[in-house]
Amino acid sequence: MKKNMDLKIDTRYLNYDRGNKKWTSFFIPEHVEMLRFADREYYKTPKPMLDPYEIQDMESKIHYALEFHYSVKFDVWYEGFTEKVSGYIHYLDPILKEVRIKDDEGNIERIKFKNIVNVEVEDT
Repeated sequence: MKKNMDLKIDTRYLNYDRGNKKWTSFFIPEHVEMLRFADREYYKTPKPMLDPYEIQDMESKIHYALEFHYSVKFDVWYEGFTEKVSGYIHYLDPILKEVRIKDDEGNIERIKFKNIVNVEVEDT
């Protein structure tokens, strides 16, 4: 019996790994889209209901910041998610019912009154 076997193994393919390619075949694009949609829907929140006192308080803060040119931070609810917008109030449009905010870079963003959840004035 031979103790020293001269079998050669081709080692080129031992460390070959296809990475994510081998796992993507389990999910078809429709499944991936459905999982992303379900994850997004899970984190959605309903729009907060504001009472008239809170609305009046937010309006007074907006007018105060506009008059004295203070920076403001808005919490804006949009399609189930709340985002923060900050800057200076550029214009109040009573016809379109929106606030125009100018940020630090000079960009103007329009925010509908009905989407504003909270207002903070930075009066420094």
